[in-house]
Amino acid sequence: MYDALPVMFDHDWCGVTQLGWDTKSAQKIAQMIALNLPPEIAVAVDARTTAQQTGVETGCGGIAYPAGGWLCPQQLTAELLALAATRGLRVRYDYPVTDLSADNNGWQLNQRQYHEVVVLANGHQLTRFSQTEHLPMYPVAGQVSHIPTTPGLSKLRQVLCYNGYLTPQNPHNQQHCIGASYHRGQAEAAFSAEDQQQNRQRLIDCFPQAEWTREVDVSANQARSGVRCATRDHLPMVGSVPDYEATLREYASLAERQEQAGEAPVYRNLYMLGALGSRGLCSAPLAAEILASQMSNEPLPMDKETLAALNPNRLWVRKLLKGKAVK
Repeated sequence: MYDALPVMFDHDWCGVTQLGWDTKSAQKIAQMIALNLPPEIAVAVDARTTAQQTGVETGCGGIAYPAGGWLCPQQLTAELLALAATRGLRVRYDYPVTDLSADNNGWQLNQRQYHEVVVLANGHQLTRFSQTEHLPMYPVAGQVSHIPTTPGLSKLRQVLCYNGYLTPQNPHNQQHCIGASYHRGQAEAAFSAEDQQQNRQRLIDCFPQAEWTREVDVSANQARSGVRCATRDHLPMVGSVPDYEATLREYASLAERQEQAGEAPVYRNLYMLGALGSRGLCSAPLAAEILASQMSNEPLPMDKETLAALNPNRLWVRKLLKGKAVK
């Protein structure tokens, strides 16, 4: 899909191999293999095949995604914003929105800027408003390291996923990306020397017999720190912003009267797209298409079960269906 866009960004659809580096990860991969997905999407690989396809020895088998790869998020997003600007998008930077208030059928931003429709897509800060403060989302700070290639690392031909990930070298700068740290509940995007070392150590710990892993050099302290937004079930939240108080009131007896439940209470003309976690560039395009279809009253590009799994009110509703209190 990204290749169809008229933008330039560093990338390579070289394939991705997810490795069963310990018992738990191997069991998880076995469950995915049992789904019998089409081979163009996912295929089981043993240790020998993994070495042949990735170019490096790990001693592990796993599951390979032939159509996967890597890309430069900074370049892609900058190019997409520039492209959108040529098609009518107006961007305003350094304008923090601190207040969101209903005004007839629309919304006032900071009590001064009126918009008929508002979409909240501000990452881990999405819960800063009174309308969203009860959503069960949380920040996850993390850091990815940018490292120079070496004779051993340069043999890597596919993205490796283990208890972390490592990309093949970008031919434009001869660097690899290795990461990423994961600090649930933290919202500070600051460089961490400790995270830099941990990114390296995770690779070594997962493949202790592989000599090439020790060539990873993080001493230049080149890295990118950021904050993800995540949910307990690791799925995005897409759709109308749910009304927390109205949901608790109208669904108070949901466990006993599920068949009589009415339409879920939401804020009119207030939408959200968030909680993309660590895989936002994989889920964001489809999530955006779903949201655009909802807002435009067009046919939805997804089945009702998946839509329910993405609904921002789902974690409240699951508890109410069990007769449990929503906290």
